[in-house]
Amino acid sequence: MPWYLFWEWPSAPSDIRSPTGASLAPARSRSRRLRLFLQPRPNPPRAIAHLTTELNLTPDQQKQIGDILADMQHRYDVVHDQMNPEFEQIREQGHDQIRQALTPEQRPKFEDFLRRVTEDRRRRAINPSAVPSANPK
Repeated sequence: MPWYLFWEWPSAPSDIRSPTGASLAPARSRSRRLRLFLQPRPNPPRAIAHLTTELNLTPDQQKQIGDILADMQHRYDVVHDQMNPEFEQIREQGHDQIRQALTPEQRPKFEDFLRRVTEDRRRRAINPSAVPSANPK
């Protein structure tokens, strides 16, 4: 399934807590969130081939389903593009709040951490099957 079918936040640490101590992390494990989020973009020809094998699709069904998948992909892309600025705003607000909680000695290390995370995100955008480095130092 395409990564954008899942509204899990891949970078949400499992130990984030609310002021009352309640977990704010999704119920799924970090590895499951990453696996779901990092799945490659849909490949309609590959999906059609798989469905044809599994369901014995007729050529007409293959065309119909290919058109449906192409439309779905387009619609997902539109929603994703609309939401990206809001995601970025939330991310930056959170980073600013974290900076305020850190000591002056910790802030440069946090900026280095953010730089590595951003580099991993860019690499995944170019190569969606790439796995983020476990310790990107």
